[in-house]
Amino acid sequence: STDPKVRSVGIASLGQLKTDTDFLSNVASQDSGSQTQIQAIQAIARDKTGDTVARLRSIYRPDLQTNVKMALINTMDTVANGQRKDERNKDAVASFLLDLERHDPTPEIRQHAIYMLRRFDSDSTIDEMMRSFQGKDEESKNQIIYSFSQMKNPRSLDKLVEIARQDDNPRIR
Repeated sequence: STDPKVRSVGIASLGQLKTDTDFLSNVASQDSGSQTQIQAIQAIARDKTGDTVARLRSIYRPDLQTNVKMALINTMDTVANGQRKDERNKDAVASFLLDLERHDPTPEIRQHAIYMLRRFDSDSTIDEMMRSFQGKDEESKNQIIYSFSQMKNPRSLDKLVEIARQDDNPRIR
């Protein structure tokens, strides 16, 4: 159908069926309607047969609309931390988020990636965030500090103390 609402409902319905995830991946990465892309992303996440994180990651392009990128980030977080929690995927999703934080051209996406990293509190993620902390603007540093404050890993508290002792900016300290 050429009607965006009909396409969106059709894609959402496909996600309820065991369907061709290659087709859904093509829709998610190539369709011109952001709502259809989002429905395809969410349908891929419901598939329990394949490598969902790799398939979702392959959809990302820097030129995707911001709302589609946000949906992609949120869906990947749900796959790693939500009801279908899969510990194997946590490192892959954290790596994806760190990559977005460093390279995505959209400031809003970089900020959201930092915010979502609060749920991925492995030692390696904390170390990568701390490396990233050094050359960031004040707003990004505050977002990293917030993420550290939400983590359960004791190393995040150590990093907060380190920032409080060493950062040149009194507002950051």
